[in-house]
Amino acid sequence: MDKFIKNKINIIENSIKELQDKKTNNDSMEDFKSFQHISINIERIITSILELTSNFVNSKNLKMDPKLEGIFKDLYKNKIIDENMLSVMEETLSFRGISLDNSREVDLDSIKKFIENKLNYSLEFAYIIANNITA
Repeated sequence: MDKFIKNKINIIENSIKELQDKKTNNDSMEDFKSFQHISINIERIITSILELTSNFVNSKNLKMDPKLEGIFKDLYKNKIIDENMLSVMEETLSFRGISLDNSREVDLDSIKKFIENKLNYSLEFAYIIANNITA
């Protein structure tokens, strides 16, 4: 695994750990250090996922949808990810920019459920992409 891939996976692992550690120590979203802390870590995860995906697409000379919303569907169509992973990655992408968009209504319960139930899929996705880059 090259340095770029290791770095992106490391960012995802550290961000997941940070979010899970904060959640373990606090029972509610309101008890988190700050919403900004949550959103920054989610943004790091999403950015790393997108950078890994872009690296994969370029390394394999694949034609993919230039829109972020379509790239995971293309990975599914090319049998890189399964339907469940497609669904989780689309949900993950929906959290992109929550720290930047002050006008957007943020559902803290959905973020909490995402952190509790689906956050580790981001790391699984990263390893799927990493393994396909090196294959």
